[in-house]
Amino acid sequence: MAELEQRSFDWLSTAPVRIEATRDIAASAAATFAVIAAHERWPEWFKQVKRVEVTGAPTGVGGQRRVTLPGVVVDEVFIAWETDRLFAFTVTNTSRPMAKSMVEAVRVDPLGDDRCRVTYTQGIEPLGWMKLAMPLLKKTMQSTLAKALTNLEARARA
Repeated sequence: MAELEQRSFDWLSTAPVRIEATRDIAASAAATFAVIAAHERWPEWFKQVKRVEVTGAPTGVGGQRRVTLPGVVVDEVFIAWETDRLFAFTVTNTSRPMAKSMVEAVRVDPLGDDRCRVTYTQGIEPLGWMKLAMPLLKKTMQSTLAKALTNLEARARA
């Protein structure tokens, strides 16, 4: 596993590459966050995620998990955690180095009793060769996030 440079939550706003998707969801912020916080169930709504294994505390800053995606395994540590509102992590290690650093955050903003807005943001500092591919990959990655949020809504409403 290759080690990535760990970043803070604040770094996300200045990351060299930012990818973001937002969706208004017809479910409460609490119900939506409960789906997000159920790590092992991510493959049910985020189809590119094949497996999630909690490797440290399951919640809170400092918690850890290992995520298996097609062709790559990544280790993550939570850098922000506000129950029902915010979930963020920095990637610490990867089996296939494509970035120098990476931070992801899922923000849940209540819009009423049974509605919320979810924003999923990825911040990436790609390695040299990935910089060339990012313009093409960015659109695909944004579409992937949008589909995941559609599936998240279905799970949160269930």
